[in-house]
Amino acid sequence: MRAGILVLLLFVRAAQSSGGGPLTSFADSLRAHGIGLSQPALIDALRNSDPEIRAVAALKLDEDHDSASVAPIEDALATETNPRTRIAMAEALWGLHDPTGLASLQAMCTDESLSIFDIVEVAQQLGLIGESSAACASPILTYLDPTTDRRQVVLPALPDLYRWVPSRQAAQIISNLQDMLTDEDGTVRMEASHALAQIGSRGSIEALSKAIAQENDPSVQASLEDDLDRLENKPGEAPSANDH
Repeated sequence: MRAGILVLLLFVRAAQSSGGGPLTSFADSLRAHGIGLSQPALIDALRNSDPEIRAVAALKLDEDHDSASVAPIEDALATETNPRTRIAMAEALWGLHDPTGLASLQAMCTDESLSIFDIVEVAQQLGLIGESSAACASPILTYLDPTTDRRQVVLPALPDLYRWVPSRQAAQIISNLQDMLTDEDGTVRMEASHALAQIGSRGSIEALSKAIAQENDPSVQASLEDDLDRLENKPGEAPSANDH
């Protein structure tokens, strides 16, 4: 069910940002569950037994720019226990210009009751709204230890996280990504390469070139070569926010 919320949100965002109109929408999802779209119905849905409905109701109120719904969403968030529904409600509040939304998202970064999967999603949501995910750094960077078997879980959050952390942690991210270029898992090698390209780490050109020379999987090698080309054509590595 938690994955269902994430898939729905990402699918709707992707469809809406494509310019061609959404193939599905918050409204369609709610109608499919028999939920009305009036403000009273949406506010009532914030207390529905289904966490997906609670999440989408909050996001629909945000989509409707319903500033009168801020207090009910705040109340619902205060008692919400489903992590991804909490994220959706906090995002809705941010969209309605309520500072509680951003504060709630950043507080989730250090919430020990959340799994690393949830914290990575929080970091990604902060990236989507252009706000700092630095508070998520400590739990995420813990998973970069080579002795862990979950480094791939945190990879999607690293390029945006890099933007916000101080230079010491930024260097740790780059070092670990370079190390993952030789991971035994080809998917990890590709994702690490993509992350370095997204960051614009020209200092990683040598490590990436070496990884390409040693790569035995043609599809992985082609992917790494594309990332190397991106790096070689970027002007330079973006500084982390706290270096200014």
